[in-house]
Amino acid sequence: MSVLILVASFLYLFTMALYGAHLVRLRPALERAGQIAYVVALLAHVAAVVVGLATGRLTGSSADVLLGGSALLGVTLVLPLTKRRSPLVCALASALFAFLLYSLHAFDKEASHARAAELRIVTPVHITASILGYLGLLLAASAATVSVLQEVRLRTKKHSVGTNASRLPSIQSLERFSHTVLLVAFPIYTTGVALGAVWLSRGADPSHARRHFIMAGFSWALTALAVHVRVVLGWQGRRAALPLWLAFFSATFVVLLSALRSGA
Repeated sequence: MSVLILVASFLYLFTMALYGAHLVRLRPALERAGQIAYVVALLAHVAAVVVGLATGRLTGSSADVLLGGSALLGVTLVLPLTKRRSPLVCALASALFAFLLYSLHAFDKEASHARAAELRIVTPVHITASILGYLGLLLAASAATVSVLQEVRLRTKKHSVGTNASRLPSIQSLERFSHTVLLVAFPIYTTGVALGAVWLSRGADPSHARRHFIMAGFSWALTALAVHVRVVLGWQGRRAALPLWLAFFSATFVVLLSALRSGA
């Protein structure tokens, strides 16, 4: 069961990457590949539930409810796949399921014997993905900030030819750059946050690691919100910049928290 949960979590991460690539490149082949990967990940997810029921390992605990409930939600999302629902729905669902399933795996006592080997493999990926995702948020937030400043200058008629501001990229270019970088950074940052769950049951103070993981999860939720308002709601300018700034500042707090914890 634990192996199936782990496999499903990584398959969901792969699915999210495919959908993210589709949102950036808008290629139908990537969307079809994402749909196939999503179904495969969901099969592993449902198989984990079935095995748990067959072996009596599902006892109705909160973790079991999360596992079964997320599988049920995943199945309900399969049905509208042929109705051209926005690929962001499955992209966000895949990210959420990957985040949830790997957290459940981290708490699974059945997998505790392999935790040391898993730490050696997962930790470098977790750190690299977290840093790259954070840098992506930094670039996206910076471009959004410059775009808002450009918009303010235009509205107040302070943007004149020959000034330094006039040599900055156009608002449309900045918005497009921020949008693209955010779509690329989101799956990378999700991978980093999700794999951080491997530390939940490790260390001298697991409760501290859990609080840290909750903060990282909150930062991820804000990042998902920033993606949602741009892709689904079509927000631009200051409205789109606000959730992006919140996501960046929360991610900065998590990074500083990690630095302080490492230096302690």
